[in-house]
Amino acid sequence: MRLQREISEEMARSWLGRQIEVLVDEPDHEAGLYLGRTYADAPEVDGQVFLRSGVRLQPGQMVRAQVVDTTEYDLVAQGQSP
Repeated sequence: MRLQREISEEMARSWLGRQIEVLVDEPDHEAGLYLGRTYADAPEVDGQVFLRSGVRLQPGQMVRAQVVDTTEYDLVAQGQSP
């Protein structure tokens, strides 16, 4: 598990700074934070994207965002203004 975590961390870090399209799944408990996924992520199987946005988003919406941080398995992205 430790080896797999290290591999996942390295893969996630390779996304830092990249522009991605995020499918919004749901709002998170924190205001301005949403849970979503990229085209490469299957729901409930792969990692997710924690998406910060200054505008209100709806589930099913596609949002252009920049990856600003990562966790072991997930991406943290900042949505771009429309």
